[in-house]
Amino acid sequence: MPSADGAPARDPPVAPARDPEEVSAPCADGAPARRPSVKLPGGYHGFRFPGGYGFVHASSVEHVRRALGGGTTLHEWAARQDGAEPLRGRGVVCSVPAPCPGPDGRDRWAVRRYRRGGAVAFLGERYLRIGTPRPVLELRASLEARARGVPTPAIVAGVLYRVGLFHRADIASELVPRTRSLAAWMFGSDASAADRRTSGTAAEALRLAGGLTRALEDAGVLHADLNAHNVLIGVHEGLHTAHVVDLDRCRVLALGAPRRHGPMRRRLERSLRKLAREHGAPLSDAHWEALETGFGNA
Repeated sequence: MPSADGAPARDPPVAPARDPEEVSAPCADGAPARRPSVKLPGGYHGFRFPGGYGFVHASSVEHVRRALGGGTTLHEWAARQDGAEPLRGRGVVCSVPAPCPGPDGRDRWAVRRYRRGGAVAFLGERYLRIGTPRPVLELRASLEARARGVPTPAIVAGVLYRVGLFHRADIASELVPRTRSLAAWMFGSDASAADRRTSGTAAEALRLAGGLTRALEDAGVLHADLNAHNVLIGVHEGLHTAHVVDLDRCRVLALGAPRRHGPMRRRLERSLRKLAREHGAPLSDAHWEALETGFGNA
């Protein structure tokens, strides 16, 4: 586990937290932080180690503990595994064979290193150690979205590593097989991308993306950055599917609260227009109509 000066820490193996339903961020001297513990949803266990803290689904406790026990981060562990593959278009993400069945029993995990963007991109992987950590926010949003019928991969574990006043963080989720981002589906560099754009397959992908956006709206799950990179399109048993990922900045509305139709649609449309310009491949009227059909506007 990285220490504050960047050198690998020679810490003992990960130890479970005293209360498996809580995660407390330790202070620099190893004492528990003087702030309320972060409550974890049922089915997830908290753990602490000298370099940080985290949570893991009950199905994967021993495997994640062993992965971190060697003094590496979860993302470093994933990158070193046989069969590890980088995932394009999703930041620092590594696909790795699942060492054990997760909540949905998928064959692979996607392990992502959190990275800042926008006006605070200069901070890179660093997040101030204040408020609820990103992995916990994403876990809560993911579980609530799934409970409300929004298709999104199950989260396996999240880990935070202290770096002075900051922390770095990784999150592991199950990888839905045979999927690629909507961006790659429509504008990918593979030889079949152009064929997909000129066939009914692209229209079906856009219709599904629009339907996924409507499902988020109806569920009251407001994705802060819905774009063509975090909508995954796949094929399962001959049918196309759509999943949403990267929910760490989602806002979940209370059940019964007024729903907002518009902001996520506009973000997705802007993303598609930007990609179309960059690739010199404008979308046709039929493409936009398919997206509108998914939104429920047709």
